[in-house]
Amino acid sequence: MDEGKVSDHSTLKSMSTMAGTLVLIGGLIPALLTIAAATRNTCFQEGPWSPLARISGSGTTATQSLSFLPLGRQCDWRRADGKGTVSTYSGNWAETSLTYSALAVGFAGIIWGAKRKDSHGTGGQDTAQSESEIADR
Repeated sequence: MDEGKVSDHSTLKSMSTMAGTLVLIGGLIPALLTIAAATRNTCFQEGPWSPLARISGSGTTATQSLSFLPLGRQCDWRRADGKGTVSTYSGNWAETSLTYSALAVGFAGIIWGAKRKDSHGTGGQDTAQSESEIADR
């Protein structure tokens, strides 16, 4: 393998790791924003509401939690007829699929780039140097 190919290979590995990191960060931003928004109970102010729920000014009729599918807020409302609760979700399936896809692609790019760095079994040595030593033997 000549040095040009080794250089191209190293560049591809670095670009894969960098791209994977950027895509991963791009997926983490909306996920973290959603988690932060779900930490305070805003079901009364922002919804989502249910027509079956008893909605009053007190905070005792609804509880809020983070929903992972779809990614967003889940509001559990006490039913108006007194027969349990009804759950509503503020999440969006398109945003959820884009966020999870970005996280998966980002992780895959980072892992692929990291695995490619030592794919020739050189133990971390420069690939061009190791191959030239082999050719000299």
